Amino acid sequence: MKKILHKQEIKDIIVGATLLGAGGGGSPKTGLLLLKDISEVTLFDLEEIPDDSHIAVVAGMGSPVALSKIGWKGEEVTALD
Repeated sequence: MKKILHKQEIKDIIVGATLLGAGGGGSPKTGLLLLKDISEVTLFDLEEIPDDSHIAVVAGMGSPVALSKIGWKGEEVTALD
């Protein structure tokens, strides 16, 4: 079953993932910056995705300090391509 996550739910996930990340993930500030361009995210149940589908996970890595200064510049699209 598909589920639409709205801004507050996405914010809750960003803050929660930062708190539980324990891997030196830094501040939730950089993740929260994404909310200025995103109003909702659609989650799909695994059973809704056809077996022959291709799925990619794109994540940000690097210095949280540098990211807070320069922000996201579309690198995730280039990485996916």
